[in-house]
Amino acid sequence: MTKIRNFFLEQTKSTNSKIKEIFENEELNESIGLLTKIQSEGRGRGVNKWKSSEGDLMCSLLIYQNFNVADFSKLNIIISVFIINTLRLVFNNLEFKIKWPNDIFIDEKKIGGILIENSIKKNLIEYIIIGLGLNIVSNPKNLDYSTTKISNLTEIIKPIKIYAALTDYFEKNSLKDAISNFDYFKKEWLKFYKDIGKIRKFNSKNKSILGKLHSISSDGKIKIITQCDTEILNF
Repeated sequence: MTKIRNFFLEQTKSTNSKIKEIFENEELNESIGLLTKIQSEGRGRGVNKWKSSEGDLMCSLLIYQNFNVADFSKLNIIISVFIINTLRLVFNNLEFKIKWPNDIFIDEKKIGGILIENSIKKNLIEYIIIGLGLNIVSNPKNLDYSTTKISNLTEIIKPIKIYAALTDYFEKNSLKDAISNFDYFKKEWLKFYKDIGKIRKFNSKNKSILGKLHSISSDGKIKIITQCDTEILNF
């Protein structure tokens, strides 16, 4: 069981950046969590920004465990399942879905996002940082995709209650055990995937592929069916 030490802030620029700063500056050797009321410079994947307001969920977890670098793709899949399971426990009347690789949707509208980062030393992941943002009272407008918020869909639950459920889930469920049972998590992730059977653009650092997601490989990569062949997008 992983015990998580909690930190709470009124305001920070980015919970992922701040939790790393706390961990390294205080020379901690334990898993920690961070919840903030206001996040002024939230980050998404790549150069994307995450916009939120006070009353939305803005938090990060730092899981202090060593993992093989080769398992990082598996961890992306597993962590997404952990988070969707948590949200479904908290909001049992809502159907959360995943858009590859880290967006959370309800009814074809984005409602949240996951940002997973790591620290690697000597070919080992020494810790994982998991950022989670969820639109509760606000959602960004004028984007090239639709968004929504919890208050449009069901009763508002305070961010601290969702954060408590998240830390509880990660304390009670081991990422290392999940890696050993990865076949199960592949199937669960595919149940939550929002675009089964649909043609989508999949982006990696080096290329984009247009096609349908076929399956997830044993090492956590996704298999894309294109018009010409089946390709593996390394992510």
